[in-house]
Amino acid sequence: MKKRILALMLVITVFIIPARAVSVATNDGIFTGTSNRKFYTPVSCSIESNSQYVYFNLLKWQEHYEFGSLYYWEGELRNPNIADAYSNVTAVIGSLPYLYKEYDKDDASIGCRDMAGIVGGTNYYARLTMEKGPKYDQGVEIYFESEYGIYGITDGLPLNYQTFATPLNTKSRKNIAWLP
Repeated sequence: MKKRILALMLVITVFIIPARAVSVATNDGIFTGTSNRKFYTPVSCSIESNSQYVYFNLLKWQEHYEFGSLYYWEGELRNPNIADAYSNVTAVIGSLPYLYKEYDKDDASIGCRDMAGIVGGTNYYARLTMEKGPKYDQGVEIYFESEYGIYGITDGLPLNYQTFATPLNTKSRKNIAWLP
């Protein structure tokens, strides 16, 4: 029994603690359509929102860029309490390879769990089906964040992220976009 406990403690010490320590992603700052956009962030994207859907259109990465299959990308709609705007994400559809959806207390996201499937210069789209939150009609600020990292078995380990300069607002600004 003692050997099992010691083996478990060794696994936790060697694998889990270092993984958590390196999981602090680098904040690459604010980007716009013309400045500070990093390689993992699409060169173009149009986001349109309403109380039921969020559309991500014209998602396109740099031409001739190749990503490794260990990497993921997420397009996150961030707010400290995203449930104020959207109480749940019920579905996702789209053409983004290896597409998935995610919903946490501070974001609702689309993602690509294997970036090797992304072909640079190709337009992709995705649509999240949402449940309207209790403060949606009052106007909730939502920031778009581009996140990049290493995909694990069920989730990713973020390496880098950056935030688009202009937020969505569920009342007054339902569309944002950047183009090359």
